[in-house]
Formats: sequence, C-alpha cells, structure tokens
Amino acid sequence: MKKLWTLFALLVLSLLSHAQAPDARKVSELNTKAIEALQAKKYDEGIKLLNEVLALLPKDKGTAYNLACAFSLKADIDGGIGWLEKAAEWGWGSGTGTIYGTQGAISEIEMCRKDADLANLQKDPRFEPTLAKMQANVDKRKAQLKLAEDYAAKPATYVPEKLKDAAELPLLVVVHDVGSTKEQVISGFWKGVADELGFALVAPSGKTMVSDEPAKGMAWFENVNTYLDPKESWKSEKPIHDAVSAFKKERKIDSTRVVLIGEGGMGAMVAYGAGISSPGLYKVVIALDGPFVPQAVAAKTANAAKMGQKAAVLWDTRLEAQASEADKKQLAEGKGQMDKTLKDAGLGALTSYTSDEKDPAVRHKAVVELVKSLATGAPAKPVEAGTPK
Repeated sequence: MKKLWTLFALLVLSLLSHAQAPDARKVSELNTKAIEALQAKKYDEGIKLLNEVLALLPKDKGTAYNLACAFSLKADIDGGIGWLEKAAEWGWGSGTGTIYGTQGAISEIEMCRKDADLANLQKDPRFEPTLAKMQANVDKRKAQLKLAEDYAAKPATYVPEKLKDAAELPLLVVVHDVGSTKEQVISGFWKGVADELGFALVAPSGKTMVSDEPAKGMAWFENVNTYLDPKESWKSEKPIHDAVSAFKKERKIDSTRVVLIGEGGMGAMVAYGAGISSPGLYKVVIALDGPFVPQAVAAKTANAAKMGQKAAVLWDTRLEAQASEADKKQLAEGKGQMDKTLKDAGLGALTSYTSDEKDPAVRHKAVVELVKSLATGAPAKPVEAGTPK
C-alpha cells in the first residue's frame, strides 16, 4: 500500500510538473525490473532496462550510478568507470542515498566506497579521481544550500490595503508548488484571493532550488520517498511554521481564521503534513489540485478533528484528462482514499471543480467559496507548531 501511494504522489507530481514529465509508473516498473535482472545476473538485460529509464530521465545521476554498478557486476571495468564518470558529471556526490538491500541513508560518495556492486571498479586507478570530481559536486551543493537557506529565511507577505490598520488579521498561508516561488504567490493568483477574502497572505519558501538560482523556482524536497519518512518530513515543513511565527511577531492574527493551502502536487502534500500535525495553529487545511498521503497523516487526523480543524481537497477534474487510462484508475483510487480519510475523521471531504484555461475566474471562485465555507465556526485552541521528537 505504501508503494501505491508513493506512485500516486509521483503520478500527480508528474502531471503537474512545469516541465515535460516522464511516466512515473513506467520509470518505477523499469527500475524494479532492472534490479531483478541484475540480481539474477542477467546483466545485459538489466543494462538494457536502465538505458530505457535513461531515455525517460535524461542525464539522471541515479540511473548513471546504477549503470556503473551493472557494468561493474558484469566485470566491464571501462564501461563501469565510464558510467561512474557520467554520474559525477550529472551531479552524483551532492546528495544521499541508500544501497539496495540496506537501511539508512548515506552520502553518495560513501555509497561508492561501500557498495559491493562497485567492487570491481573500486580497485581501478581511475576510481579515486572520479570520486574527487564528485567532491566538487558536494562543494557546489553546499554553496547552493547556503543560497537557498538565505532566500527561504524570509517569507513573502502581502496585506490588503483595507487591512493595513486592522487590529488583527485573518491569515492565508500558501505553500507553493515545485518550480514556483514565494514572490509568484504574493503577486499573482493568490493576491487576488487574499483581496477578496480580506486575509493577509504569507508565502513561505521551500529550501531546494530546482535550477541554479532561487528566482527560477524552489521545491520543498528532492525525493518524495525521503519526504514520506516521518523522521525527515519535518525538515521540509518547518519553513511553513517559521513563516507564520515571523508574521505573528509583526502583526496580531485572528487565530480562528488561519488557513493553510498547499498548491499542486508537492505543495499540497507538504501543506497537509504540516497542517494536520499542528491543528492548533492552522484552523483550515486545503490541498488544491494535489494529493496528501493518508498514511502520513492517519495517526493525527482524529486529534486534528477533535481540536476543531477542518480540511479539504479541491480537485481540478481536468487533471484526469492528462492521464493514461491506467493512471486514471490510480487517480480515482487515490481521490477515493483521500475523501474517505477526511470523512472518517470528520475533518471534511474532497470536492471537485473544472478549471477553464480561458477563464481563470473559475478557479478563483472555487477557492474563495471553499475557504469561506470552512473558515468559520468555533475556534481551535491556538498553539505553536510542534517540533520533531
């Protein structure tokens, strides 16, 4: 089941990606078959399957690393070193990963040293110089992380003119989707929503750059499976809580009307993780055109409902039009499970609308009406967001 929901999350992320997205299901199937082939010592078959993955994910550093392992197992040293160098060229070394069959993440350079599949390459004189190239990726990554941290440290905010002198402000917190930025949130669609609702707007930022500078887009995590690890998810969600805390130092907020909305495949997922975990801080949590993962929040939904939180999913029916028949079935299953999770807990439900490319007012109206319907009622006891155990 957990695998199903990971695939569902990947599917939605793919459908909503700003770039031409690969078939997430196909990539997962090919990788699984490739691993099975290599375990069965069918090295040429595994290599063929991994090259099919690479055709869907050009310059994917993880696939290059797996190809290096495959050629090493085949005792093709030149081929293995060649793919290891490709992995370095495409960024391998800057992140973390897990060696198949083991638990716990380690650095990608450490993987190279410890992975038994690379034993034949580890003896080659070209191995260490290749790892030195990977170290350059680590250094570059550190600089990028610092740049991203500095950018995300200060959220973007907008207060409608009519609220400039208000004693306290209802608050709309919007978690951007992958590839968007905090500036785009407060200057576009959401500015209009905040104006009509009469809410102040806070836009926190993810800390992962999708390109070489923050202005080109940010993300909340690099790997969905890492994010779904309960020990890791708080790292992605913390900037949201920090943004609200920072705004509260500047203006008094109406704690009965704090609405958290996550936009798109990634924004919705992270907003739900942060929101359901902190029902005293967020009165309403909404996923807009994206999924939440029931397994990730199931243990917290009863408490959220008890504290008076309301939650919903607002889903654009046009998303299905972009999917294959097989993926439409999985989308339907995922939507059904989200709806059931919300209803069983007494938090809310999934509701649909159909957007119109020629009329953005349709989406605007759907969001405004949903927020108005949920951001009323008895207040939840206001508390600060929790910290990881």
